[in-house]
Amino acid sequence: MVLEPTNLGLMLGGVGVLWIEIEVFASAGHAYESDAHPSAIEIGMRIVDRLRAWSTDIAVAEPEPALQSNLTPYSLNLGKVEAGDWISSVPARATFGVRVGFPRSWTADKAEACVREVVADFASSASLQTPPRVTSTGFRARGYLLDKNHGLVRDFATAHRQAHGSAPQMYMLPSTTDARTYLNDFNIPALCFGAVGHNLHGVDESVELQSIVDAARTLARFILTRFGGDEAST
Repeated sequence: MVLEPTNLGLMLGGVGVLWIEIEVFASAGHAYESDAHPSAIEIGMRIVDRLRAWSTDIAVAEPEPALQSNLTPYSLNLGKVEAGDWISSVPARATFGVRVGFPRSWTADKAEACVREVVADFASSASLQTPPRVTSTGFRARGYLLDKNHGLVRDFATAHRQAHGSAPQMYMLPSTTDARTYLNDFNIPALCFGAVGHNLHGVDESVELQSIVDAARTLARFILTRFGGDEAST
């Protein structure tokens, strides 16, 4: 069981996630003749748009049935941009940090190869003098999903009903957690459970204090039921 802010629900899975850096090159120039000097930033934004269209196409071709229909399965997020030397100069280089979501049936190698192909096709169609440089930054997470009928899920749901009088929500998110490592690499069943969270990954990320206590009530009953032996029945 991995502690995550799951709003007291059972998070059973996630999609594949890959971090990529795309370095774009262009010719520098004075701002007054910017029309004659393609900006590395503007070129990079066009590449990001092309990748977003590609991720939308993947969602149509390979939907994720375990996700709620209102969630985008394979989000492409532009998380970082490093570029420019001076406001009155056309930037000659820009680096875009992109988070790519991909289907559970894919490997990270396949996802990276597809990204490289999309970027190469764009560079060819745009007749770029210097092709963009695509680099995998090290984060390569395969998708995962624990069967909702697994014994671990059953026992956790039982503990939650005992603690709160109702069954927990069970769901999958278009993101990833450390539970994937246990499932994918060691064949150890794993799920995520924890407090009620707000503004996750934001500067004011937080959890509700009372929900920490509420989660502990479920955890205590789960541990006693699954590992308490003869004492569990007393």
